Amino acid sequence: MSLCKEKDRMATASWVAELDKKEHKNWVMVACALNIAKNGITQLLQGKMEAWYQSLISNPPLQSLAPCTCVPGSPKCGTCVTWERELKRYHKSKRPMICWDNSDRKQWGSPTGAWEVAKLFMPTLGRRKTQVIDADTTDIGGLLNLLEWCPFIYPSVSRTVLSSARDKCRNHWAHAPKQELQDADVNTIFGHLNRLLNDPVFNADKAAQKSSKDLQDLFNHGLVNVRESEVAAFHLLRQSLVADLTKCRDDLDDVQDKVVQLDAESKKVDKTVQKDMSDVREQGDLNKEEIDKLSSEVYTAGRPDKCHDETKKVNESSRKIYLK
Repeated sequence: MSLCKEKDRMATASWVAELDKKEHKNWVMVACALNIAKNGITQLLQGKMEAWYQSLISNPPLQSLAPCTCVPGSPKCGTCVTWERELKRYHKSKRPMICWDNSDRKQWGSPTGAWEVAKLFMPTLGRRKTQVIDADTTDIGGLLNLLEWCPFIYPSVSRTVLSSARDKCRNHWAHAPKQELQDADVNTIFGHLNRLLNDPVFNADKAAQKSSKDLQDLFNHGLVNVRESEVAAFHLLRQSLVADLTKCRDDLDDVQDKVVQLDAESKKVDKTVQKDMSDVREQGDLNKEEIDKLSSEVYTAGRPDKCHDETKKVNESSRKIYLK
């Protein structure tokens, strides 16, 4: 066997050994758990979102609005102004950061526009936005954000449950640097996902409860087909990382725009300050002249010999008037 082939064989063996590590299998298993949890909540979310959307377009002020007539480069049409005002009002955040580019505003108010409105309560979708058409094509991160910020379900899912499922499950899994998780991580993640599926919002939903049982079976028995599960895990990872990178890129664009804006405002303020300083210096010179003049007058008025001379002049004037 040649030296090159031997090196290739050793490299392949090393790579396969990495995939067979227990920590990597844990990571793959969590990917399956995330998919199970997502599949358990999609059906209810789709139905609730469509019902809420129908209530929006069936009542003022969104009832019977004309379709969007916006033209690029021109002010927004009256329909879009009304929609944006209402959606900002419904958003649960006190200072909502809505990515309007997520959605096709031409579909707002149409019979099938529910998910275009739903996407406005999700992080930036970027080029994926045309592929996200319903709950099934939305990743679990987007669904969790929808649950957190959109009032389409009442009473809503616990904020603590939602943030744990997003930050301690989905994000922790997606950003594991070596695609490895410890047993303790697996226990924690399965616990949070179970709490999500058994929240009062979902505990009477058949699909959610089936997923809860599937999650428990996965935790107890592990993966049946590791390689198929691994392919599914990498597909989910790709979807998750594309979503995260898109959000990071858009956040960076926002920061750069703000830097340019702050730089322009800083230059404007600098010019104003320089002008004010110039005015102050000019006024200061005038004040100095007045102060010097007043000081001279006070000094002259306070001299005894000067006072004596002035008194003498007054007396002489009085004597002349008397003699007349």
